[in-house]
Amino acid sequence: MNLAGEILTPRVAEFSRQWEGRLIGAFPLRQFLAGGESSVVFLTTYETRPAAIKLLRTEPLSADAQLARWNAAAKLSHPNLIGIFASGRCDLDGIPLLYIVMEYAEEDLSQVLPNRALTAVEAREMLGPTLSALEYIHRQGCVHAHLKPANIMAAGDTLKISSDGICRLGANGRSAPSPYDPPESANGIASPAGDVWSLGVTLVEALTQKLPAEAAELPEPFAEIAHHCLQPNPADRWTIADISKLLTEPRAPAPTKKRYLVPVAALILLALLIVVVLRVRRPDTTVPPPAAPIPTHVTEVQAPDIIDQPLPEITEQARRTIHGKISVNVNVEVDPFGAVTDAKLVPPATSKYFSDRALIAVRQWKFRPTNVEQQWRVHFEFRPAGTKVQPRRLSP
Repeated sequence: MNLAGEILTPRVAEFSRQWEGRLIGAFPLRQFLAGGESSVVFLTTYETRPAAIKLLRTEPLSADAQLARWNAAAKLSHPNLIGIFASGRCDLDGIPLLYIVMEYAEEDLSQVLPNRALTAVEAREMLGPTLSALEYIHRQGCVHAHLKPANIMAAGDTLKISSDGICRLGANGRSAPSPYDPPESANGIASPAGDVWSLGVTLVEALTQKLPAEAAELPEPFAEIAHHCLQPNPADRWTIADISKLLTEPRAPAPTKKRYLVPVAALILLALLIVVVLRVRRPDTTVPPPAAPIPTHVTEVQAPDIIDQPLPEITEQARRTIHGKISVNVNVEVDPFGAVTDAKLVPPATSKYFSDRALIAVRQWKFRPTNVEQQWRVHFEFRPAGTKVQPRRLSP
């Protein structure tokens, strides 16, 4: 999620977790999701569905411009763009803030790459929706200006890119340099060619877990794409249409991998721009490419006191990301009527995607009514071939 226009505000980080349960207009701050010194993100509700609300502290002189950018971005509509529902001003504990309510995304690409690189198939599946969204943005006279792994997200089973940093072509789209910036970003002008450069850096990192300056080689056709994206002169870079054409046209398979080289001048310019960027730490997870849930082989142990036990819906491609197994434990509170009143993860939770699916499922369970409240622990074990579920009563 884009953090452009923010200022360092320790008070935001200090108070953010205390804001759970507060209201911003009609939007409750249901659960703290992530935060830095100048912005925080909470889970909220928009028209009965989950959404994300970001609270941002900006300089007073830039607040109006930021709201104008959000309002313009909210008018854009594309299936691979995170939707913007509302934005405005608010005040919490004497801190003036801007807020933006957006479509909720369960994970992003930056959470995958610390553990593994994408396969060639996954890289193609990532590029398709990303190129489609960028092509649409550019046709509207706008620029994304913040493309990077953290802004390539999974909302349900659909890959989408962030929209809260979109700005008009030629606008000053960046507040601080990052490793994903094109060399010309020093002049502060955002352009479609800059998005192409950022896409090239992101593609290299997705396939190698390294930035271009450290990467050695890429498989085709990604080596050719990266080479043409990372040209120091913006005029020499491919367009989004050029990249899409290469991916869609039939081509003979390359017999060998092409060595990937970045021009020395580009490396020098890029190195000058790399800074330490504050990143919000979120639980490690795996982002599955788009796919519909499919039936899987499931081993379940259903205790006599459990009447209904819905199982987590896991996509086929999400299962392909599992190496070995992923375990998720959930503590469940049950009222005397057999309804689940609370469900919480038992740390550590190694995958947000699978943890979320486990919580969604267990909250729908129905237990046999008793005269007392009950406590259960449910163990989920996700494997490529299926899911094992083991419930165990803790009390009474």
